[in-house]
Amino acid sequence: MTAEIMQAIKNNDIEGLRLLIKDAPHLDLSHNNIGDAGAEAIAKVLADCKLPSLDLSNNNIGDAGAEAIAKVLADCNLIYLNLWDNNIGDAGAEAIAKVLADCNLTHLFLSANNIGDAGAEAIAKVLADCKLTCLNLWDNNIGDEVYRKVNNLPVKNRRV
Repeated sequence: MTAEIMQAIKNNDIEGLRLLIKDAPHLDLSHNNIGDAGAEAIAKVLADCKLPSLDLSNNNIGDAGAEAIAKVLADCNLIYLNLWDNNIGDAGAEAIAKVLADCNLTHLFLSANNIGDAGAEAIAKVLADCKLTCLNLWDNNIGDEVYRKVNNLPVKNRRV
């Protein structure tokens, strides 16, 4: 099914993509180099799916792709989102932070991106008001002061 999904993304076949993933319990598209365009295509169908778990790790997704996904997080069923090893910077992290309090995410993996102090601090500001129980921000560009701030916030399983 991954090949069919990748073909729908490549062809920008949003309706086909929606049909392929609407009832999937988990979608693992890691290591497919979908980039921002692929993330944007997936974002267009997330609100119409029951999908609770999405792995987009190692896909060359930047801020635009993260922002597209962030825009629909409050309207979808995702509880697990893996964006490890992409090219997401502060703007993408800040977009995700803006919706964390309004979405169902319990697990968020943003490790090995290009998130700096501004993005990490934006996430830190909303941690007390969101459902996250697992946050992973290791291997980013977060300074010591912000690292301590994030590390002292109420998330049970945290890796900064």
